[in-house]
Formats: sequence, structure tokens, C-alpha cells
Amino acid sequence: MQPSNQYDVVIVGAGPAGSHLGYLLACRSVKVLIIDKKELPRYKPCGGGLTRRAMQLLAFDLTPVIEDYARTAVVSVDNTPVYQRSFSEPIIGMVMRDRFDSLLLDRATQAGSHCITGTRFTGVTPHADGLRIITSNDRFETRLVVGADGVNSAVARALRLSVKSRCFYAIEGEVYCRSADDLAAFKETVHFDFGVIPRGYGWVFPKKDHLSIGVLTCGTGPRPLKKYFNNYLTKKTWPLILR
Repeated sequence: MQPSNQYDVVIVGAGPAGSHLGYLLACRSVKVLIIDKKELPRYKPCGGGLTRRAMQLLAFDLTPVIEDYARTAVVSVDNTPVYQRSFSEPIIGMVMRDRFDSLLLDRATQAGSHCITGTRFTGVTPHADGLRIITSNDRFETRLVVGADGVNSAVARALRLSVKSRCFYAIEGEVYCRSADDLAAFKETVHFDFGVIPRGYGWVFPKKDHLSIGVLTCGTGPRPLKKYFNNYLTKKTWPLILR
């Protein structure tokens, strides 16, 4: 049966924020529609680290999508470790965004939210005592619209909201090791490395069968990220032989 075009809340964006909000509202019997321009599951480059607090805030089992639990954190400066601490409980849960995002959206729909993917938000206009949401496929009426569509939010632009943002530049790779023993050297440990890129840092997050490795900078303009990434990758994984 097709859902009605009238909703209490329309959420634009089916990422973690939008899907979890849809779940919380649906659990309170709010009629919710979640729309996203992409089809899910979708791959998204991301370190994929959930802090302990984030895991505690999610009221359902995340085990099916956890790739690894980090219990040790290592901080290095100029490739020299300066801090290391281990904890008895996991401090970060590692996920891949395609599976994690799909899990959150599944929980939202199971709670009662409707979801339409492959549909692009194109505008919003006043309508009766609420709003009319215009998309690439249909129109919907709602009392409230939520923009959960990222830093370049189309909802914010449509509402002419002034959003102050600061640019960060990053590059990440999913790195597969030659053997399980090579991968095991990084298991249950997160690495944060400063001095590998100006005004930024590098990271290594272990996943089930590979490593998520990246560098980020908050500099004033794009930098040769690939050069810094390749240098960091070489120093961090050497003498491992990558596939």
C-alpha cells in the first residue's frame, strides 16, 4: 500500500542523523517520511568510528555491523608515539558506512517511518498550515521539514538559511594487507598521527578484513592530499606489503 502524501515530519537525508531521528520519532507515533537522493545501501568513504557514547545512545544491537572494537588508542607526533592507553571496554566501534547506514534506516522503517530513496529534494513552499515538500518524483505535505542532508544541505539553501562552515580536506583509502598476521598488528587499536600533513592529522582504523587509513587538513585551501596520503601510508604500513 502506498503511503499517504501527508506527514507530520519529512526528513531529507537517510544518513545516521536522519535515520536515527526517524526511528526516535516513529517510536513516539509520529508519522515520518525519510527521503534520500541515493539508493541504499551505498558506499561512503568514512573512518567509520563510533565513540562509546554514540554506541550507548543507540538503543539497539549494533553487533551485526561492528567490524572491530578498539580498546587501545595511540597518538603519534612526527611518526613517534607520544601517548598510548588501553581500556577494558571498547572506546570505538568500527563500522562500514554502507552497512551501518542501512541498519539505522531498517530500524527506522521497522519502527514505522516511511522511506523513499532515489528521490531528490528540490524545494519547499508554504502550504495551508504547513509546508509542501517538492521532490524529483512527487510532492508531500508536512508540518515540519528536517534537513539531515549534510554540510551542503539543499534544505538549508531552499530555506535561505545562513550556514557558516569551515572547509576540511581529506582523503581516505581502504587498505588490504597481505596476510591476516599483518592486519592483526593493527587490530583493536586506533592510531591518530600528527605532523603527517600541515594543520591536520592522519588516522588508521581497523576493520574486519582491512584498514581504513586517511589524512585530513583544515588548511586554507586544497593541498596535494595524495602526496601526503601516500607518504603516510608508506610510513605507517611499512614493512607490510600491500595487495
